[in-house]
Amino acid sequence: MHTMKKFYLSIVLALIAHNAFSQSPQDVENELARLGINSVQLRTEEERLAASDTFSMLLDQIINSEAAFNHPFEKVKNLSKLQSPDQNFRIYTWSVPLRNGSFAFYGRLVIKEKNTFSVIALIDNGVNIENPEFQLLKADQWYGAVYYNIIKTKHKKNTYYTLLGYRPNNSSHNEKVLEVLATDNLEPVRFGSRIFNTPTLNGMNYQRPPFRLILRYNPKTVAFLRYMAQDDKIIMDHLAPPDASQKGLWAYYGQDFTYDALFWEEGMWQLQENIALKGTSQPNTVSPPQQGLPEKQ
Repeated sequence: MHTMKKFYLSIVLALIAHNAFSQSPQDVENELARLGINSVQLRTEEERLAASDTFSMLLDQIINSEAAFNHPFEKVKNLSKLQSPDQNFRIYTWSVPLRNGSFAFYGRLVIKEKNTFSVIALIDNGVNIENPEFQLLKADQWYGAVYYNIIKTKHKKNTYYTLLGYRPNNSSHNEKVLEVLATDNLEPVRFGSRIFNTPTLNGMNYQRPPFRLILRYNPKTVAFLRYMAQDDKIIMDHLAPPDASQKGLWAYYGQDFTYDALFWEEGMWQLQENIALKGTSQPNTVSPPQQGLPEKQ
């Protein structure tokens, strides 16, 4: 009976996506919003994943156009939509909660070249990547996260896009991710670049610059990671366990009420430890809500 129910659900969702093929982003937005809510709130994991699959199909059919590239999709609350500062690409990310407390991550990268738009699916492979800080990854090897900011930097002829993201996993630990898209062409897409000069960060020793940074911490707490445009710095909580014997056990990590910063110099993000915060740099500063993200991060 359960298999038959799942079959009919898949048929219905596929028909919805098929009927949306020739519609505009405005026409499809309400259906995307409904499917997005279902992918988070439906009772079973199978139903949530089926809703997300149809959400993906529907999104794929409309995002390769100028209208969609600039459409805000404000009603689609589960979806993060970020456009690069130079408007060369737009990246969509979202997640689906699984029964074991972890999440499935989804993404689409839309690259604009003159009047054409190419859509690249981002396939999350995070659970299978060993030492993800030191891996250069393709789009089908993506270390999945829901992104909430893009920072563009340049050095000589190279352009770097640093993505700030959130990767929850309530079964063990949460993560904040500093990811990098690093090419002017963006074809083929690669994630990661050795632009982090962070010899030691949160108790981890990096013998060589990593391709990305990952801040791991207890899922019952929060971790601050934000780009402060007025200071031109990325500000983050310094994370540590309450006892030195728990080093490397990420479920015990949390804020130690000191802060670190990254500033751009000589083609790299340079680490500045134990900084003093003041004014609008304070972590308790209220920021606009981020779509696709829970309130507690």
